[in-house]
Amino acid sequence: AFCLKTNKVDGAPDGMTIDQEGMLWVACYNGYQVIRVDPNTGKLLQRLAIPSPNVTSVIFGGPNYEDLYVTTGTLQMTNEQIEKYPHSGCVFRVTGLGVKGTPSLPVVLQTDL
Repeated sequence: AFCLKTNKVDGAPDGMTIDQEGMLWVACYNGYQVIRVDPNTGKLLQRLAIPSPNVTSVIFGGPNYEDLYVTTGTLQMTNEQIEKYPHSGCVFRVTGLGVKGTPSLPVVLQTDL
C-alpha cells in the first residue's frame, strides 16, 4: 500500500495511469504535483511539480507514448487563486521522463442493461 501522509505527499489522488514498467502515475488534486509510485512496493519513485494546485488527470501520449499529458482544473478556485496560478485549467505536456506509456484500450459501455 502507498500512504500519502507517510510519504509527505500533498493533495488527494485523482486521475491515474500506468507506464510500460508497471509503475503508477497519480495526479494529486490540491497537491501541485504528479507522483510516480511502485504499486508492488508502495515506494514513491518520483515527483513532478505542476504550476497549478488542482492536478486532475494524467495519460501518456505522443507518437511513442513518451510524453505525459497532465490536466489541471479551476473548480472551486477563487478569482484570486486563478490570478496566482494562471496555468490552472491548462493541459501540460511533460517530456524527457525516460519512460513510456501504453496505448489506451477502447471501452464500449452498454447502456441498455
